[in-house]
Amino acid sequence: MPNSKQTLQNPSKEVWIAIAVVLAAFWVCTSPLVSYDFWWHLASGDWIAAHASVPRVDPFSHTLGGTDWIDFEWLFQFLLHGVFQLGGFPLVVAFKGLLGAAAIGLVMIACRAAGAPLGSAALAAAVFLPLLRTRVFARPDLMTLVLLTAFVFLI
Repeated sequence: MPNSKQTLQNPSKEVWIAIAVVLAAFWVCTSPLVSYDFWWHLASGDWIAAHASVPRVDPFSHTLGGTDWIDFEWLFQFLLHGVFQLGGFPLVVAFKGLLGAAAIGLVMIACRAAGAPLGSAALAAAVFLPLLRTRVFARPDLMTLVLLTAFVFLI
């Protein structure tokens, strides 16, 4: 088995396949922003940044404004605010792509840690791509997907 220095100098066909799968994941995940919740999450992140706290009552709803609210998605919303402030919609789309690529990459890493050959790990991740396409929105559950795959790798 070649050491990691040799693999980096002369990457095998399997390494190129793994890189292609991660790049495909990035491409699949850079779809346009279509989630209607995007605006709610962005507004919540803006509110959090402006007030330096997490809202405890609903500041946005017309019918239930001022009612108690537990914003359990606050960290993603604050992160989304920062990403949007840095680069607008293009950076948010790229951020989605990076999170999707990270999830796919972590699937491959978890497969490799379980003893699967790199080609098999890339194939397992590639099978996941069409499923990822249906769930890749600028929403907190995308971050959950990345953290879940990291958790699976760690256990």
